Amino acid sequence: EAEAREQLKALEAAAEAAAEAAEAKHAEAVAALQQESEAKEAEAREQLKALEAQTEAFEAAEAKHAEDVDVMKQESEAKEAEAREQLKALEAAAEAAAEAAEAKHAEDVDVMKQESEAKEAEAREQLKALEAAAEAAEAKHAEAVDVMKQESEAKEAEAREQLKALEAAAEAAAEAAEAKHAEAVDVMKQE
Repeated sequence: EAEAREQLKALEAAAEAAAEAAEAKHAEAVAALQQESEAKEAEAREQLKALEAQTEAFEAAEAKHAEDVDVMKQESEAKEAEAREQLKALEAAAEAAAEAAEAKHAEDVDVMKQESEAKEAEAREQLKALEAAAEAAEAKHAEAVDVMKQESEAKEAEAREQLKALEAAAEAAAEAAEAKHAEAVDVMKQE
């Protein structure tokens, strides 16, 4: 029974260690995901800042162009028409650049989301595997406890049988001794 208790303690300690290892592994995976997500977000912010700087440069160019248009208006109506065409081209280029930048940013965000979801799914799979291992260890522990209980019950039944045999032998010996004593008493009476 003492050996069984020691085995039970060892099994419980192993199950607890497996559960702690699983929890630590999951926390490590979550921390790694958070770090990667933060790094990608910082990179996206830097790209957005660069795009905003380009937009400001376009706006400055547009302001300079407006100033040039004022000068050209004074010089000639023909130059003004040409300036309008240039302005339209600049606005179209600025709009196209802004749309391309926005599309690129959205694409980068989608890629980061997909990578983050893939990592999270992988972490969930690892956690499921660790939980399954913990459940298997718990089932093994329960099986070992059942086996020890069965062995203990078998040994107890065997001890009861031995005790009955000893009691029967003692009773037979007592009866034999009593009969022998009675026989000796009869012999002494006759003498």
